[in-house]
Amino acid sequence: MSIASDPHKLRFGGDCEGVLYLPRSESPAGAVVVLHERYGLAQHTLDLAQRLARDGYAALAPNLFSRWRGDAAALRSGKERVVLPDPEVAAVIDTALGRAIRASRPSASRSWACARAGVIRS
Repeated sequence: MSIASDPHKLRFGGDCEGVLYLPRSESPAGAVVVLHERYGLAQHTLDLAQRLARDGYAALAPNLFSRWRGDAAALRSGKERVVLPDPEVAAVIDTALGRAIRASRPSASRSWACARAGVIRS
């Protein structure tokens, strides 16, 4: 199986950013939110989301640190750490899951609807 097109960089929930991968399948397995590790939205997380889209899922990888304005290079190297309040993370997950589900709903070119959804951490 393959993905429908290049990934879609998007904003949702106001100022949260993420990358959405859509399956080519007309009968998807569902929608998945793929959460990144402490180093931010790294290639490993994007690769996992792309693999899930190839397997038939609408996969959204949100950048939980979109609102953080610190040193991104230091974060990726592990020299910097971001601690987010649980309610903020829960709100991003909830909004991202809703966005992934909406992306998997019927459109002019898709005749299916998402019945299953979930969240995983890379």
